[in-house]
Amino acid sequence: MGSLISCNNCPAAVQHTVITFSDDVVLKMTEGIEPQQLTPAEMKELEMVDHDGFERLRCIDRSHSVAYGLTVQSVNALFKSISKQMKKNRPKNLCDNDEVLRCYMRHPHCTIVCAPAVAEFIDCVEGTYMEKLAKKLEDFKTKKKTK
Repeated sequence: MGSLISCNNCPAAVQHTVITFSDDVVLKMTEGIEPQQLTPAEMKELEMVDHDGFERLRCIDRSHSVAYGLTVQSVNALFKSISKQMKKNRPKNLCDNDEVLRCYMRHPHCTIVCAPAVAEFIDCVEGTYMEKLAKKLEDFKTKKKTK
């Protein structure tokens, strides 16, 4: 799959459909087995094979990322889009947790000091939940009466 995606985006040396790694690299990656002792000439040859293979993988990965929108820029754009939608759909009367956060920042090693602010925030959240639950129950009763 990668070679089809990368056929026009990679250097000529990377255009092959087979990626070859030395047995040592495969054993190291799959089993954690350290490579055997080789002569300097064998090491140089394997390094070239492994470098070529990793370069092909990098190119295929880049091409795949671009083709399927998995780049940092596209993820950031998606994040911004989702953030805008969340801000638009966020209820207006949420409880304010700024005081709790400020307290935690002022007392990072003694958060028990923030218990009153936390209790107030929890009361607000529970109150808001109960109000919404009561509204849903009222709406349900109204719908049931109209049927």
